[in-house]
Amino acid sequence: MRKYAMHHYSTIYNALTLLVIFIYGMKKFNEIFFFSFDLLYLFRKTFKKPVMENIKNYYQMVDNCIKQLGVDPEQCRGEKEGQWDLRKGSANVWIDVFKVQDQDYGYFQCMSPVCEIPTSGAEPFLNEILEINHTLYGVGMTKFKNWIYVKTIRELDGISEEEILAAMKRIGGYADDYDDYLKNKYLGGAGAPPK
Repeated sequence: MRKYAMHHYSTIYNALTLLVIFIYGMKKFNEIFFFSFDLLYLFRKTFKKPVMENIKNYYQMVDNCIKQLGVDPEQCRGEKEGQWDLRKGSANVWIDVFKVQDQDYGYFQCMSPVCEIPTSGAEPFLNEILEINHTLYGVGMTKFKNWIYVKTIRELDGISEEEILAAMKRIGGYADDYDDYLKNKYLGGAGAPPK
């Protein structure tokens, strides 16, 4: 009986020892784990230059692209910094360069309102929008509230003037082609296919 009790105490002692080692190990693991996150955060803060430190560089890139279109960017400024309003034929083209609030990244967005969604016959209209969308390059038609827009959006990080200019030309070209066509066909006339 005494031998059994000694064995029993020995088992409890071993279990408690293992528990103490486990708890100590978890404490050290947490210290190492969270320390590594602190180092990662400091590394990113120190060596990664936030996109938004140089947002004015992106504004300048858009200005340069607008100049390449033969337009004075000063005449196109929107209500807020980082906004421009252009025209391509009958289409308005809106450009935004903006920062995500409380973050160090931002976006370039270029869009144009194409037309309102008709109150009657919306289903064939929206089906045609989907068919048109399939043929577009690098942009898409979107619905917001009661309007259809042609739009592109991408992160600022790594964007080039060539990409900005291509997006502006595509948005303006597609919007100018499809705005009159869709308005004539679905909102009061017999539209002609776009060029």
